[in-house]
Amino acid sequence: MRVIKIIFLMLIFAGFAHASQSKISRVNHDYIMNEFGIENNLSSQKVVADIYRSIDSSDKKLFKDIITSQAHNAFLVKTEIESIEAPEFLLYLAMVESHLKNTVTSHAKAGGMWQLMPTTAKNFGLRIDTHVDERRDPAASTDAAFSYILHLRQNFGKWYTALMAYNCGEGCMNRAIKAAGNDDLGTLLSSNAVPKETKNFIKRIIKFAYIAQSDSMQKVLRFENEPWALKRIAVAPGTKLSAIAKQIGISQTQMNSYNAHITNGVSPSNGKYFFYIPESKYTEFVLSRGDFQAYEPNLIKNRPRLSFAKFKPQHEHIIKVEQIEKTTPTFASKTDEKIRTVAMAFDFKF
Repeated sequence: MRVIKIIFLMLIFAGFAHASQSKISRVNHDYIMNEFGIENNLSSQKVVADIYRSIDSSDKKLFKDIITSQAHNAFLVKTEIESIEAPEFLLYLAMVESHLKNTVTSHAKAGGMWQLMPTTAKNFGLRIDTHVDERRDPAASTDAAFSYILHLRQNFGKWYTALMAYNCGEGCMNRAIKAAGNDDLGTLLSSNAVPKETKNFIKRIIKFAYIAQSDSMQKVLRFENEPWALKRIAVAPGTKLSAIAKQIGISQTQMNSYNAHITNGVSPSNGKYFFYIPESKYTEFVLSRGDFQAYEPNLIKNRPRLSFAKFKPQHEHIIKVEQIEKTTPTFASKTDEKIRTVAMAFDFKF
């Protein structure tokens, strides 16, 4: 019996030693849970730990591929998030929805980087007609999407339920919560009332939130030495995208990708409109077209500036992920220490 006890203790210490390796030790689940507004209880801790453990190399590759292939949109969204103090995971929402591509259209007719339905887009100030579809405008659609998400957060009270409602709709989410009996994350993920697509949607966003915490991904998200910013320029009615592309020395394919909101390659004939060009090309544009001007990236008029400040989580008692150095990660909750110890002994890696 004594030998068995010794072996068991060795397994426990081995579990702690394994869990304290650098990659795992840099994870702070409390920080992630607090960001999403997930209640810190045993049920939710297990759900979040399961999501974390399901991350594999393909998830990490996908994260990096999306950011690097759509860097101009990633930079735009991240800059706006920092400007209005919105949650970082809103970038990951767009990554999951569309891989940050403005040209994507779903089978349900949701369109653009934020996959907005036509009615929702119009309700939040976007123009959709035969000339333009501003769901595919990176700046205007981001403004509208953030307004919509803020509306959902105010209605549902928690970020993760607001994100799930963004995917399946407000009515669907209200019915799901009513059928489940509460809005606990674990309960919702096990409920048949929540669409499978919505369950996978919130899990993927949480996965990306974890992946983004690594040093390598933080470096990617800093966009060092890359002039990815876009500039909005005013153009005359009937201006062709191809003409501006030639003028500033970029390919028409590039120009089209920056301006997916222009439906037929030509600006509307009923008034001055705008295109996007790389900020690094703006000087060339001004030199050749001095009678034109640049717009700031906020198309929607007369809208109060968005404020996420009152929904910003407090992390006073939570260690920032990047500050953790080779320590065993734990949930800062009332979790029984014995449960954690046995879990670690059997390689239950938080």
